[in-house]
Amino acid sequence: MKLEQSAETATRQLTAYLKAHLVNSPPRFREDVLYAIRLASPLRERTYLVRIAAHMAGVAWSVVRPFAFAAELFMVSALTADDAIDGADRRSGEPSLFKLKGSAHSFLVAEWLHAVANACLTEKPSTVTEVRWREAAGEFRSAYSSLILNQYLESDEQNNPDVTLEQLDMLAEGRTGGLLTACLTAPAALAGLRDLKKSLKETGKWLGIAFQHRDDILDLISAPEVLGKPIMLDLFNGQPNIVLSHALTVSTDRSAREIVLKYFGVGLSNKGIFEHGPDIQGDLLSALRKSGSLQYALEVVRDYCARARQALAHVPASPAREELYAFIDLVSYIEFPWENR
Repeated sequence: MKLEQSAETATRQLTAYLKAHLVNSPPRFREDVLYAIRLASPLRERTYLVRIAAHMAGVAWSVVRPFAFAAELFMVSALTADDAIDGADRRSGEPSLFKLKGSAHSFLVAEWLHAVANACLTEKPSTVTEVRWREAAGEFRSAYSSLILNQYLESDEQNNPDVTLEQLDMLAEGRTGGLLTACLTAPAALAGLRDLKKSLKETGKWLGIAFQHRDDILDLISAPEVLGKPIMLDLFNGQPNIVLSHALTVSTDRSAREIVLKYFGVGLSNKGIFEHGPDIQGDLLSALRKSGSLQYALEVVRDYCARARQALAHVPASPAREELYAFIDLVSYIEFPWENR
């Protein structure tokens, strides 16, 4: 099943699942929850990875579906809270829940989604042993705890221009890598396939770090209408970002460092930021190209994707493995805007 097709199916099933949980909820709360679900992570990549891994492990979709739902709900919960923390007014090209309802409503919806995600992890089918279910569910609980912890650690580094590239790898592995890895390893844990779980754990680790660094690049080079949310948020919010960190801590190019520091952590309340956004982005990308920071970040993403592919090579050949190879290649592909000029 292709990513887009999987996303449509996943969104439909997840929405139906949540509507059943929301039957006795106030209409406005129900609307807010379903709105958050529609906006956040529309490609449902985590469900796609659970499906692929289930095929590899020979586990039925009906058995692993609670894990796919949990992964998506954990992610939507985190993104909904992120928008409130970052002050982001757009998500997937539409007003964010934070923009429409404010931070209190956003955090409460995020908390509810987190609670339902944990409830998903208790929905053990009768065909699975308690020991194996506990192991697989534990992967997701650990991953979400790691995600929140590393979001906290990342917030500690806000407005710090001296974050190292090594620190960024650790944050990326904890924030993004853990949940992607759980999606790949949980089906193998259910099937008791230790070798498969080991290979997919290594695959997920490198894929997850690459996925986060790719997001860092897109935050700087994309257009708002393509990204579906404001661009350069990492720059204006002073957030750790692999491209910016290279310019600030590794590159010897003074012009790149100067323009990054000029806007680093200035905040989103400055109206001039968005009025002059295109000019700022043009000057920024010109400096980051000259400093080699963009190329460095791209090479890191491709290197980590190559490591993910190497780990996956230990998995027996199958159509599911080929789908995962294709997904890794998709993550490694980044087109810079000037390449089409």
